[in-house]
Amino acid sequence: MKRILSYIIALLLLSSCEKNNGGIALDLSGNIAITSFSVNGAKGTIDTAKGTIDITLPFGTDLTKVAPVIDLPTGATVTPASGATVNMKNAVRFRVINGNIYKDYTATASEETVIHAFVVKGVNAEIDNTARTIKATVPSGTDLTVLTPGIQLVTGATATPDSGQVVDFTDPVIYKITKGQVTIDYTVTITSPVKVAFLSTAATANDIADPDEKAAWTWLINDNPEAQFMSFASIKNHSADLSTYGAIWWHEDNTQDLPAIAFDAAVISALKTYYANGGSFLLTAYGAKYVEGLGIVPAGKAPNNSFGDPAGKQWLEPNWAWGISFKGHEDHPAFAGLTLTPDKPYATAYTLSNGTYRLNHTAQWYIPDWGGYGTIANWRAQTGGIDLGSTEWDGDHNTVVTMAEFPRTAEHGKAITISSGCYDWYSEADPANAANQPVNSYLPNVKKMTANVLKYLNK
Repeated sequence: MKRILSYIIALLLLSSCEKNNGGIALDLSGNIAITSFSVNGAKGTIDTAKGTIDITLPFGTDLTKVAPVIDLPTGATVTPASGATVNMKNAVRFRVINGNIYKDYTATASEETVIHAFVVKGVNAEIDNTARTIKATVPSGTDLTVLTPGIQLVTGATATPDSGQVVDFTDPVIYKITKGQVTIDYTVTITSPVKVAFLSTAATANDIADPDEKAAWTWLINDNPEAQFMSFASIKNHSADLSTYGAIWWHEDNTQDLPAIAFDAAVISALKTYYANGGSFLLTAYGAKYVEGLGIVPAGKAPNNSFGDPAGKQWLEPNWAWGISFKGHEDHPAFAGLTLTPDKPYATAYTLSNGTYRLNHTAQWYIPDWGGYGTIANWRAQTGGIDLGSTEWDGDHNTVVTMAEFPRTAEHGKAITISSGCYDWYSEADPANAANQPVNSYLPNVKKMTANVLKYLNK
């Protein structure tokens, strides 16, 4: 209305100023209201006052290639033109011009909602119709192999697998949703949080002083809301119920000599009982040395090559990235989804980018020169372990073992150690320039591998 009023005022001024000189004629009489907006029979809802058009298109419509048919008043034109193909994944502006006036319409398209609900174990899944994904997190301890989701669909639509059918969700499952002649694949992912205890010498999570340990805990509690902090003191005074946890993770990054409380008789007894009852351990950094105290390996068979940089010596290597090689174990769940390095002829994932500063804390098994091993075969026989990983340069694991698994048996649970110096959660500042704190670009691999291991140990 303001635009029309402006034209009227201008017309009056021109008429009075050039009354006897021919004047300038403006056509303000044109109709600029879209009368119909449709796509393949689907009609849009037009609000002329607000200048909006909303249209719902059939299931499976490619919103990037839509050709609206637009009906206009006599003499009017529209841009984009009626019948022109436009991308309506986002709102599109259509301008109608008639004579000397125009009007803009904002047209928004959406796809018909076919899946109204996907419910599993009482949890309403998140449905993303753009990405074609369905995701739900069910309570910890849920058996993912025998779930029976309930699916609510629009009339005329079907799902394969069908609603109420037993499905194994150990891995993502493709559901085919069909309506009419259109079938769309939806990837359904169901996860169950791992009931993890984060073991620490600190009294509470707020008391964690070591920055690497604190970074690990922060990630865990953000990634898994069901994770809980557990102090050694709570085990000693019997206030911690270990039986509720599928896995216990100890990330000891502070000292090579494990703290005395870890070997307290009450603590050792409780943890050994937990292990004998099928509980599992993730022991990382110097924590890997705890395998002997817990009886996971025979006496004298703990990591035999333990070392670490003191403060001020935290620069690892300015030119090379470091990581873990896992030749022969490419299909192990621990390594699922890792970003692999292309510059090695065997499976390797970098976990520490070059130029990153950190304290080099390592507790690995060194095979050739001491410890009574000599060969990796002897290491396996003497420790009962599986050499999951070595350094990125040791593809055949003949020199060091930086990641090991001790499998579940009828007598005990599982345990995994990750003790490479490049398994690091906290990037230190440059010792020569505290303002410079380079980011470890391979930290996502550390997070993904840890999440994989905790999930694996919980089974």
